[in-house]
Amino acid sequence: PMSIFYCFSCMSSMMFLWSLLLAVFTNIAVYEMSDDAEVKEFIENVMSSSLLFPGIYLVFGTIFAVVPILVFAIFNHDFGLYSLLDRESEMVTKVLCYVSLLLISLMICFGLLNRVPGMIGKLYQAKFETMKDDIKRALMPVGRHPMQVVQEDEKKEPEIE
Repeated sequence: PMSIFYCFSCMSSMMFLWSLLLAVFTNIAVYEMSDDAEVKEFIENVMSSSLLFPGIYLVFGTIFAVVPILVFAIFNHDFGLYSLLDRESEMVTKVLCYVSLLLISLMICFGLLNRVPGMIGKLYQAKFETMKDDIKRALMPVGRHPMQVVQEDEKKEPEIE
């Protein structure tokens, strides 16, 4: 079990490292562009095949991180499933084992199935709202300040979609 633990821990760490590095390099490259034409050219031709790599590495890093957590939860001699199967362990130890296994399961389920998708949904909702604001500013009549448009939008009643 320890070789599985260390192998998947290493793979998870490497995936997180590459995800971070690729995301940072992409951001640096985009900020180094001097105008919109360069950014468009960079995204369409250079990064079109590798734009999703940071996200892919992040997802696989998260999946690989679950394996060491489960190995720890099962084979830990003090508070893992191994201690639950030992008939000679004390009742306090068995209760703590159940509590730790339950908490580990809840954290994995809550984090991976609830918080991460919710955060991604809010991210794309914010991007969508920003895009709508950018379109309004682009279509704004000449001579009006962008803050006037934003203030007028805030005064309007919300539309039901």
